[in-house]
Amino acid sequence: MIFPILNYAETHYKPSFLKSAYYRTHPEIIFDVPHTLKLQKQKELPVFCIVKDAEKFPCTITSIILYLQSGSICRKITISDTEIYVDKPYLATEFAANIPKDFFNKHVYITVIAEYKLSNNTTHTCINDNYRGMPYSPFRTYICNENDCFPQNWYKGDCHYHSNYTNDQVEFGADIKSAKSAAKALGLDWFFVTDHSYDLDDKEDNCLQNDPELTKWNKLTNEINTLSDEDVCVILAEEVSIGSTENKNLHLIAVRPEQFIPGYGDSAETWGKTEPTVSIKDVEQYKPKLLIAAHPFEPVSYLQSLSFSFRRSEWKQPDFIAGNVNILQIINGSNKSHINRSIKKWVDLLLKGNMYFITAGNDAHGNFGLQRQVKLPFIQLESKIEQLFGKWFTAFKHNSNNPADGIRNGCMILSNGPFLDFILKTDTGEYEIGSTIKYSPQLDFSYCTVSTSQFGKFTKVLLYIGDTDTRKETKVDLLKESAPEDYPQKGYIRMEGFTENGGRVITNPIWIS
Repeated sequence: MIFPILNYAETHYKPSFLKSAYYRTHPEIIFDVPHTLKLQKQKELPVFCIVKDAEKFPCTITSIILYLQSGSICRKITISDTEIYVDKPYLATEFAANIPKDFFNKHVYITVIAEYKLSNNTTHTCINDNYRGMPYSPFRTYICNENDCFPQNWYKGDCHYHSNYTNDQVEFGADIKSAKSAAKALGLDWFFVTDHSYDLDDKEDNCLQNDPELTKWNKLTNEINTLSDEDVCVILAEEVSIGSTENKNLHLIAVRPEQFIPGYGDSAETWGKTEPTVSIKDVEQYKPKLLIAAHPFEPVSYLQSLSFSFRRSEWKQPDFIAGNVNILQIINGSNKSHINRSIKKWVDLLLKGNMYFITAGNDAHGNFGLQRQVKLPFIQLESKIEQLFGKWFTAFKHNSNNPADGIRNGCMILSNGPFLDFILKTDTGEYEIGSTIKYSPQLDFSYCTVSTSQFGKFTKVLLYIGDTDTRKETKVDLLKESAPEDYPQKGYIRMEGFTENGGRVITNPIWIS
């Protein structure tokens, strides 16, 4: 693969005829921490140490020290002074750090410094990671000691996460056990493990050879069944490279299919073979419990769209219809321009009379506190604070933590922290987000907002009224004016909220017919 990659960066793969600027005879050593710690859920900060490719380059980690800073307050915490010998392809170790009260309800800059020795007895220093040429960036974690602002029976989760079963020439993810621990610290109730279809059919020791026994898929299934529990519900899913109605490659999240869905059209495992494996119209034969269009409106570059390259495409309405897909993952990380672009495209569909629900995920490959990736293959690495696990999340209202049923029912909001809900009352009853109601001249609208000190007060509470006859959407800021008394006979109502410290929340609609 030769296009933008996510996390973590695999630095040891290179063609024999090329030199790599970031290749070195060290294992990858990566530290990570969640971007938020909800102390009401977990009392200590999890610090993850991930070591990869140590079977080729064994090492001994001799010490790990954590440095915390917020304003003028600084603390040093020794995480480990016991030698840790690593000679395995992948090892994840979790440490726990007690956070002093001085840092409660504050953003804290965190740096992890470790010393390690290689088999030639040379000693090296690792600052957050040991990537060659990676610019230093501290972690920025908010230590939250407040009650959650979401009411009971609302369940929060990330619908797009890659584990270490995604492992190829240029990237790999963090293990599911670490992700589950991070999810608990973040206050998440569930997440989908959505590894690529073209990674899950590989041999364990060779990402360029297919395994007819599907060993990775079977191991993934068993591991998820073992790890999922009442604290955090972990759900098996698959990010399938699926064929569009135009014979292009789309990405589809298939939740709990009864069997593996093959898809390797855009895997770049075999040069020139880019034809889709399974068409979107045939995916239901694999009996998934839920289908979600993965980042359907994310721009595809011209080069990626070419037939000899990846043959990729954005989703189009005929694809949604052909696959009977009405749930769209329109948020795929925290890039504001991408979010706004996706919302506009979703609204265009709504105004044409379509009923599409929306969800949020992050496409994180680890990325608990920092995204570290290949920027230019074999030339340059970079780090960003984007596409962090759980940064944006989907929250559904349901009588239990059952993500497939909860998402299918449609009472969902998308948020990076704050809470917003609304209902419509008619003479026949009360209706929640995701409902469809018959038009009545006596519609009564009410809403509820809740935030925390991390995100601050709401500065905008926007009511959007869509009229599908005129194909126009009107906006009312409810902090400045009252809700209107007249609503369209055919259309929808949806809401968005913004807070003073960067919080944003988007609801699904209530449809009027």
